[in-house]
Amino acid sequence: MSPESQKAVDAAPAYRKSDDIAILFARAAAHHQFGQLDQAKIGYKKILKKRPNHVDALRRLGICEHQTGNSPSAERLLRRALLVDPRSAETRCDLGIVLGALQRPDEALACFNDLIVMQPDFAEAHFHRGNLLLGLGRFIQAAAGFDQAIAIDPRHVNALNNKGNALHELGRFADAIACYDRVLTLKPDCVPAIVNRGAAFKDLRQAEKAIAEFDLALAIEPNHIAAWINRGETLLVLRRLDKALASFDRALSINPQIALAWLGRANILMLTGKLADSAAACERALAIEPNSPKALTQLGQYMRSKVTQRLPLPASIVRLRSSRMKGPRCHCESSTWISASMAPLPRIRRRDPTGGATSGRRFPRIAYRSTIMIATRADESSWAMCPPISGSIPPRTHSGQCC
Repeated sequence: MSPESQKAVDAAPAYRKSDDIAILFARAAAHHQFGQLDQAKIGYKKILKKRPNHVDALRRLGICEHQTGNSPSAERLLRRALLVDPRSAETRCDLGIVLGALQRPDEALACFNDLIVMQPDFAEAHFHRGNLLLGLGRFIQAAAGFDQAIAIDPRHVNALNNKGNALHELGRFADAIACYDRVLTLKPDCVPAIVNRGAAFKDLRQAEKAIAEFDLALAIEPNHIAAWINRGETLLVLRRLDKALASFDRALSINPQIALAWLGRANILMLTGKLADSAAACERALAIEPNSPKALTQLGQYMRSKVTQRLPLPASIVRLRSSRMKGPRCHCESSTWISASMAPLPRIRRRDPTGGATSGRRFPRIAYRSTIMIATRADESSWAMCPPISGSIPPRTHSGQCC
């Protein structure tokens, strides 16, 4: 919030019993717009004491509850609002978002489908339905949903960005880049679209272009974690290990609870022969994401290296292996896990900067290669809530509003 906006909200008088409904709602909505959720809740509740069926207060209070992590309460309030006004497209859309956040995707999808039947030209319904399908891994349907939102509103930058992510997941990297280009034509400083375009260049193996995109994003937003991690991954593939390590370390200095940054660090430490430090970094990643297959694979490479050198495994690794390779959550036996971690990487045709193919050769031996994309949400000036996005760093990172 800008200092001027903060002063405007702070200067507003406290709620009074004599305030009429319109004044109460305007003041609560102002607090809500500027992120002062506790004050906004107070205002909406005061309205509901005076007028229990005030639709906008019910909806906005539900949004506040969702934004503060109380999605079950948000669902109850939004359903109350729909009982009062069953035709409210905004409320039904918000309910679909909350149901998705509550891990009830079938109900959320049905909610969006009903809304689209009721109001087919409502772009946000198609957009949020696409977001839900994107999170479910139904990428073709997600892209179709974003297309419908874009057909209604060709300047819908969030739908364009997330369509690019769906196409990226389908391996259509050039088409994804075209989507990000359209976003950046409309909003040149949209950092998520810049990072996503860099990620597409990265997966096209155009590493220098990818690094240029990540550097551009970081010039605009220096603490953008996804940009630092993608930058580190790209530099790692290029064997620029010192710069890659610096990128991962910068991401960890911003937020030490990012598993992919610890795994990137582990890769570099393994490549430089610091096996014990590499294993320690993997353990940090597993403490954050206990069932991470990437971290388990990296530990498998560490164990293989120790066996090859006929060195004893650290007790912590033995305990980790025995505890993680058994039980209903394990997707493979320990022998499969070790053999998978030791399997050679496929030969990949790489291209030089002029576009000519070079002879096939193997990438540096690393345990994984990850790409982080950023899905975006609707502008909170008109839509004050969003699904809590994922693409986490894996499977997807969901930042705040895009543009």
